[in-house]
Amino acid sequence: MMQLLSIAILLLSCHSSSSHNDKRQQIDALHIRGTKNTHSSKGEDEDMLTEYLEMPWLWDEDENDPPGPNEGWPHTEPFHMTVDGQKTTNEQLDKEMIKRQIDEMIHIGEMNQNSQGRGINNLPFVHTTQIARPEGSDTAYYTGVTHFHHVNNPNHVTLLFSAGRHDGGSNTFVTIDTSNPGANPFEAAQELFIDEKDVSTYTWVSSYTSTASRSKVQQRRQSGVSFNTTIPTTSSITSIEPSESLSKNNIEPSLSSPSYHPSARPSSQLTSIPSSSPSSGPSLHPTSNPSFLLSEAPSSQSTTAENTSTLPTSDTVEDESVIHFALFSGGSGDGVVGLSKMYAFEEDSNGELRDPQLVWVEEETRRSSRYCLLADLGNIYNGDKLVSKKDIPDIIISGTGGLDIYSNIGSDWKRIRSLPLVNEATSKNPTGAASYVGVVSWLDRYLVISSRSKWKLADEKQMPNSPCVLYDYQNDKVVQEFSPNAQTISVDVVGDSSEMILGSGGNPFFSGQPNLLFEVATDDMSLNLSDAQLFEGMPTSYSKFKSADPTPTIPEEYFAVIGSGLTKTRQVMSFSLFDLDVILEVNSAQPCNIYARYRYNNPTHSHKILPLPGSEGYIDKKYGSVHARGGDMLVIHDKVYVVLANFNGNNRVHSFDSQWLIEE
Repeated sequence: MMQLLSIAILLLSCHSSSSHNDKRQQIDALHIRGTKNTHSSKGEDEDMLTEYLEMPWLWDEDENDPPGPNEGWPHTEPFHMTVDGQKTTNEQLDKEMIKRQIDEMIHIGEMNQNSQGRGINNLPFVHTTQIARPEGSDTAYYTGVTHFHHVNNPNHVTLLFSAGRHDGGSNTFVTIDTSNPGANPFEAAQELFIDEKDVSTYTWVSSYTSTASRSKVQQRRQSGVSFNTTIPTTSSITSIEPSESLSKNNIEPSLSSPSYHPSARPSSQLTSIPSSSPSSGPSLHPTSNPSFLLSEAPSSQSTTAENTSTLPTSDTVEDESVIHFALFSGGSGDGVVGLSKMYAFEEDSNGELRDPQLVWVEEETRRSSRYCLLADLGNIYNGDKLVSKKDIPDIIISGTGGLDIYSNIGSDWKRIRSLPLVNEATSKNPTGAASYVGVVSWLDRYLVISSRSKWKLADEKQMPNSPCVLYDYQNDKVVQEFSPNAQTISVDVVGDSSEMILGSGGNPFFSGQPNLLFEVATDDMSLNLSDAQLFEGMPTSYSKFKSADPTPTIPEEYFAVIGSGLTKTRQVMSFSLFDLDVILEVNSAQPCNIYARYRYNNPTHSHKILPLPGSEGYIDKKYGSVHARGGDMLVIHDKVYVVLANFNGNNRVHSFDSQWLIEE
């Protein structure tokens, strides 16, 4: 509390003239110096803290967030790194993190000898790697991450990072080569810009892979036919199995692995990347369908998606066209709404990616998005009229304006569904929903949508009343409202689709909330609180928030699990690996956790929990606090790699032996 009060005093003296970034850097400077206020009376402290907590730039994530200061960025030195320099940096970083883990393990062992400590479940060493930002980058405001497998070269995987949110940033990508079983594919990885000049307030990213016959594409090239945003007719499209959502990773496990058992839901299987030739199973991440694009990307200032172009001019006829779509949801800053955009990467016959092309821009809107999802929602009808075709990706955008679905049945994506916020917040209903956030598709009929109120409610000691929603998009109706008292910002399907997990909390300035599991009632398909939660004794109700120190957890608390379940969770993701349901919990200013549960007929509590040392973030002496905002997970050979998108710092990868998950 004293630390927050000292922050308040400094900020109140300058908030009328300082920018959002200036204030955040002053907060971080206080954390670095450990400054405390010892002079104010209790009443003055409380008044000061109250005024501080009411500052709109801090609590109101939906308004008044300027995309960077008027004069320069907080990161003013352009990033530069050589391959050798990147390797050296990562060697030093990993040595430092391993030493801290050894020290902590010794400390825990000494406590256990005195019967005062906790077991560490034979925890594995977790290695840490940092991904280099693009050459010349002067910001690092990453907000989300996902990935896709290359179809024509299964040893290549491309990761996509959204960037911006409060302060403005440029989206990036990086392709890694996994062909060497003994090498860390991230050791010398460096991102590239999607479009360096496109600086906006992007909030999330989703991907989807499509394949199509080249015969009709070649005919169109020869005829010079032009079309909008280009999806060919369904007859020219061949589906690879689409994944259900951004959070589902169809990483296909090595078929030679003796401990791999197929899941009842193959679209969520974690997979180890083969070291040899193309796999016979489904490719990673969203996969499904079309065939090409804009030869000239429209201006980043475009406000419509009506961009006409011709097909690429290459004369090469190939058996299959592979297109990887990358959708980035917009945001808002300084009263300006950033538009969501979708790019397409064409993959050649050697598995190499051509330059990304802009293929869709969201129509102009006054309300900003918080999340996006690319998924094949199947055939959707309005009465007898077909408005969405199976095997063509649908665009789902959620945010302060509710949720919109865009589908393509000809030449362009058009909005076919629009779901308003349920119990929307108003001046007379301040505890209502301010935004939809995370979304997952379920059972080829539903979207499960997370919802949150304004963060200011937490300080006012009010409980949110922003229900999560089970939405039947086929019939365009809400069939269930549930879990209204949480600040829920993420949702995912668990296991064989019989359970759902909600990720709540999400703000480092507050105490957090438990991430609860819900099970499906087969008689009416409703979602009800599960008996088996992530760990035994986890609270199953939401309490009012308390103010919390946003400084990342100190190193001495590595391997500490938040026993109360009060996590500041940004994202939850579920994967299937071996006989397990594996859940990644991405937290801000707290360690991110891996939970492993046996996949039996009856769900169980997690038998293993692994906090990822260093994932809680850190304080950069120059740029301030760094927190994780999104994550992704891959299994490459015998290693698990957790990729974290860090706001205000380089993205990091935490890796450990996959065998640990199944060891007794």
